[in-house]
Amino acid sequence: MTMVLALAFMSAALQSAAPQTAQPEAVPAAECAPGVYLLTQANGGERRLLTERTTSHRRMGNVLKGMLFGGFSNIESRAVVEGARAETRLTNRRPAFLFCDAVIPETASAAAGGMGYVGGQRATRPANVRLVRFDVENDRRDYPLSALNGRKSARYFFPFTVRNVGPGMREVTPIAELPPGEYGFVSLTKGDEFALGDDAPKDRVIDFAVDVSAD
Repeated sequence: MTMVLALAFMSAALQSAAPQTAQPEAVPAAECAPGVYLLTQANGGERRLLTERTTSHRRMGNVLKGMLFGGFSNIESRAVVEGARAETRLTNRRPAFLFCDAVIPETASAAAGGMGYVGGQRATRPANVRLVRFDVENDRRDYPLSALNGRKSARYFFPFTVRNVGPGMREVTPIAELPPGEYGFVSLTKGDEFALGDDAPKDRVIDFAVDVSAD
């Protein structure tokens, strides 16, 4: 009996002296890669990365109106997005988006999805973009550049709220419901507003559309 108690005591002593295995810590939520995501559930439960593209060229708009009614103020520079329809089609008229931003070296911009474009800032920071409604004509969409600085009416320019949800992560939601139409988050591009053609500065665009609900 004495021997059994001694062995039990020694076993307990060895166990208390042995190093304790650390319990695994809770894994934090994965940070999102740079880009703009559509939130398909509340609280960011699901998100889908949206494609970033660039405008193809710029053109002059309302030229005939300016000639007929005598006023250069009617003539405007417009940026063109190829294709009449965005691939991302929504019925929710007040969708939520997640903007994920990270500092990316210039040399790695192309590999990180930056398309090697040097000009307008990446459309991953809400402060760098405007939510703009496009006009549709034939096989293209376009918008007046004046919509980027708020000079245009509510037909083109739609304000949004921004809420910080994590490091480099911001939830963006239109303040009001969006009428059915073609839209895009457009980057603020520095350069000559009236430069035209293929050589004009290219704007970065995250495009989507709001369709008429079947309800």
